[in-house]
Amino acid sequence: MPLDSVHLLTGDTARVSVGGGAHSGRALRLGSIVMLNASKAIIEKGMLIASHVLEADVADLEFVAGNFTVKGTDRRSAFSRSPRRPSNATTWPTSCAGL
Repeated sequence: MPLDSVHLLTGDTARVSVGGGAHSGRALRLGSIVMLNASKAIIEKGMLIASHVLEADVADLEFVAGNFTVKGTDRRSAFSRSPRRPSNATTWPTSCAGL
């Protein structure tokens, strides 16, 4: 994901008026864990979509450098170009339900 597409807002008292402060190191550790877990969940859901788009089993896919690829081939789908969920949800396989 390009860094310029990520927006982090901190220290905005108009949004959060009460708090105990960031406490630097603790906030960084917590924030990094949250971002790691969120990233893993997004990639996991992306694998389901890429499996459908690339017509490959999830076990045959990998996520490297922002691309979902079919292992051992040149078939790929960029994360930033993942298709949006169609308005007609019946076109998605059941493995993508709820995405």
